[in-house]
Amino acid sequence: MRMSNSKNAPHTRLQVLPTEEYFSRVRKDLAQNGQAYVRVTGTSMTPLLHHVRDGVVLVPPKRVRSGNIVLFSRENGRYALHRVIRVKGDRFTMAGDHQWHIETGLPAKQIVGVAAMLHRRGKFISCKNFP
Repeated sequence: MRMSNSKNAPHTRLQVLPTEEYFSRVRKDLAQNGQAYVRVTGTSMTPLLHHVRDGVVLVPPKRVRSGNIVLFSRENGRYALHRVIRVKGDRFTMAGDHQWHIETGLPAKQIVGVAAMLHRRGKFISCKNFP
């Protein structure tokens, strides 16, 4: 996985880190700084977010709503950045914008962070203002 410093994420040199260490740092940044920058890898969120080019600024998951983009951990230890499709009690249904597979029954405890800002094509866009 690629990690960059959350203070000046788009301008820093990328480091390749083992996945476990990468997400440990993301969790630490969220706990200590109230936010963490994650560069997108993979194609599940295209066309909105593109592999390596784009990223998100995450905040702790205080209130998760349908339509939010969230980073979550799967039971198998892998992580994904997907959109919340449905909220039912404390369970969530997720899917990537570019995927057919829908993940259901995800418990709230597996959500690591919620996207507060998108870093898309070199510009930061607030998720509050994004259509």
